[in-house]
Amino acid sequence: MLLPARMSAHGRADRFDADYPMPFWQGCGGWILRVAADAVATTGDRGIVDDRVWELAEGVLRFAETATVLVDGVRRLVPSYSPENTPGRERVPARRRPHL
Repeated sequence: MLLPARMSAHGRADRFDADYPMPFWQGCGGWILRVAADAVATTGDRGIVDDRVWELAEGVLRFAETATVLVDGVRRLVPSYSPENTPGRERVPARRRPHL
């Protein structure tokens, strides 16, 4: 599942250029599911989590297993990418350097 990393009121992905290459955020599944978890925690209504949400949760977990490696008993994302990180003292993250 790919969701835009940034959205606007018109529903189209924003903020994409060669210096900041993140039109989609592959790790979004867990964050999206958090909305459902918060709703259940707030209302106490487990009916909110229907079969479709559960299928999404299973898919997110399956994806996480394929996108991680086990290092010393801990699952890690490799390669990892985070917009606040700028490897090699670059001005922007992942700037035209796919090997990072």
